[in-house]
Amino acid sequence: MRLRWFTDGVFVIAAPSNRQRLLGAAVEAVNGIPTAEAITRLTPLIAHENEFWLRARIPTVLVNHGLLRGMGLVAGGDPVRYRLRLASREITTEEFRVENATLVSALDAGGGFNPFNARNAGLNY
Repeated sequence: MRLRWFTDGVFVIAAPSNRQRLLGAAVEAVNGIPTAEAITRLTPLIAHENEFWLRARIPTVLVNHGLLRGMGLVAGGDPVRYRLRLASREITTEEFRVENATLVSALDAGGGFNPFNARNAGLNY
């Protein structure tokens, strides 16, 4: 699922083929936390000089399981539940097992940060 932050809220702009009805839906909450509060919690993770860069980056963070987990918005490997207001005005809750973005691929929840050279200590670099 891909999101975009418009002036009137965060909306679904791409969805899996089996969930096309979600296109254009407004994201009202992430795991029961209102979207505005989730954005407030996630804002410190994004280096930004202005509001426009923040608005461009937040949608990516809202679907990044590693960052959501790190900020306490989702527990462990649990799916993320998004409360969405569809274009028809119907409210639905959808669960996603969102994929970790490459922004956090070096993080290991069990052992912390493990640099590449430490993972391959027997190799010469």
